[in-house]
Order: sequence, then structure tokens, then C-alpha cells
Amino acid sequence: MRALLRYSSRPGICAGMLCALLLCFSTAAQDVGPVVGREADVEPLEFPSVAAFVERLPQRKDVEPFGGMPLEPGMQSFHTRREVMLAHPTRESRTWLIFTAEHPLGPSVARVRAYDGAGKASGRRQAFSLMCEGSNDACAALESQQRSAIDQ
Repeated sequence: MRALLRYSSRPGICAGMLCALLLCFSTAAQDVGPVVGREADVEPLEFPSVAAFVERLPQRKDVEPFGGMPLEPGMQSFHTRREVMLAHPTRESRTWLIFTAEHPLGPSVARVRAYDGAGKASGRRQAFSLMCEGSNDACAALESQQRSAIDQ
């Protein structure tokens, strides 16, 4: 978290938001159970670039803006609509945090996919993905935050 503070234009806000969103991204899981495991995601991201996320993600009918937290300039957040998540066999939900080029951590996208595991992995699980097209420092900070979230 310390590494993220130096990239925030308002120290503490960005880092706090990243922690809240990366660790509680499963608010998108909409209170469907405690998280029992975290891992790097093996599923590819939905779009090939941050620009494509900015342009196309808000147009999808299965997602909506992720409200409840003030975002810094250059940040956008979306999550799976609750009714879509509840209709999925594993109650899968996704939450995306997008940093545009205007943000010190951008351009980049962080996604958390939450789902109900089966068998040995039963319980609510979180899988983390990251796409970073920003500076080496910004990408290193995001990767560090993602590793911290997985290791918890």
C-alpha cells in the first residue's frame, strides 16, 4: 500500500480506494458469502486495451457503474449487475477499476472476478486480473497491490 500512496494526487484516497476495491471488490458479489480464497485469474480480460475498456465496458447491458465510493479524476469503476450475478450458476460477478491516462496509475484496468468454488475450492473465491499500459512505476505499484490482495 505504501507504494500506491506516492502515485496518488491526494495521498491516502487512491490507496484507500484500491485497498477497498481490491479487497472488497466482491461487494460486486453482493453479500453472497464470505471469501475463502484468492488467486490470480486465469480468465483473459474482456478487451485488448484500456481504451477499449473505457469505450465498450459502459455499453454492456450486464454491467453498471460501481457506486458508493468517490472516485478520483481519471478513475472509473463498474460491476456486474446483481440480477446477472444471481442468475449465473456460480453467482459469478466482476468488478473493474479503470484508471485512464489522466490518473497517475493509468492507463490500466484491474478486475476482480468473484464466484462460488466447487469441491476442494468450495466457498466464495476471488480471482484478480490486471492490464497496465502505464509507466513502469505505476504498473509495479498495481502489481504489488494485486499480489498483496491475493496473499491475504
